[in-house]
Amino acid sequence: MSVSEDVIIACTRYVLSKSLHDYLTKSNWHITNHIILDRLYPEERNITSRMCGLQTSLGTFWEKLAKVLLKINHCVLIDPKSIKEPILMPKAVEDLKQAIMNKREQNGGSLNDLRQGLDNLTSNDLKANTKSYKIPKGKGADLIFKKGGKTYICDTKTVQVNANNGNTFNETAIIWLCYYKVKTGLPASVICPCFVFPYNSSNELDDSGWWSEFGDRVKPLTKQEVFVGNEFWSLITDNPKALSSIIKGIDSLRDSDEIKVYREFFACDTKSKLISFSNKVKRNFVRNDDFEI
Repeated sequence: MSVSEDVIIACTRYVLSKSLHDYLTKSNWHITNHIILDRLYPEERNITSRMCGLQTSLGTFWEKLAKVLLKINHCVLIDPKSIKEPILMPKAVEDLKQAIMNKREQNGGSLNDLRQGLDNLTSNDLKANTKSYKIPKGKGADLIFKKGGKTYICDTKTVQVNANNGNTFNETAIIWLCYYKVKTGLPASVICPCFVFPYNSSNELDDSGWWSEFGDRVKPLTKQEVFVGNEFWSLITDNPKALSSIIKGIDSLRDSDEIKVYREFFACDTKSKLISFSNKVKRNFVRNDDFEI
């Protein structure tokens, strides 16, 4: 089974619409002042302020969309908070974790050495204190799911990659793999830590081209730990043209009456106007439980 183009389009349209709705109906609007730009470019400053807030709010759109598509494709979703750090990491695991982390930072390579090393440990080697902490800040996953006999532990990232992020990503991937192995006892060969870049910001139709621009920034990660664009969307939907369908879903909303209403947001320059606009958006939104998580 795969998720059809029509369903992907409808799902994308709804999740995007709901993301916009949820932001535009916030009740805690706060209008900030800029002593220079409010005097020189008042209209442009207002639009920029609104657009920046909206752009930030859409940071979770791709994660929400992925969860809905996974549900539609009957994949098992696991609470990302289930990954926890043991109070005392088993020494054999800790030693292996540090050795592989250092090796990858210096010489690259895949995570298969770590997987093999973890699977070669005895049950006594893997024993940890039954208590655990919340995973360290900045090291958490936002999506865990089972598909095709594998467990994927993912973080959906912004499409622009900062320089020198690679070692941080490397440490996170290794931590996830070790923690999940200790927690579940699953074969490490079926645990897949990965980072998702929802599309190639240079060319949304060229997933492989992402590596020529950003590959150096994510080293020592390999293509086993990075999904770009349709590599991810086709994986979770079993539809080889999933990203194209997602783009069609976004385009389908562009000229809708709903978006025409939402555009009024950029003209709101007082608290009272924002409240009035928010109430109008609430009245115009139609919920679809088929696409809710």
